[in-house]
Amino acid sequence: MREKQKGAIVGNLVPVMEPIRGD
Repeated sequence: MREKQKGAIVGNLVPVMEPIRGD
């Protein structure tokens, strides 16, 4: 169950950091 939460956090950080890094 912890792995599922980690995946959700990483999945949320990837799209959030992608646009910030591209900027």
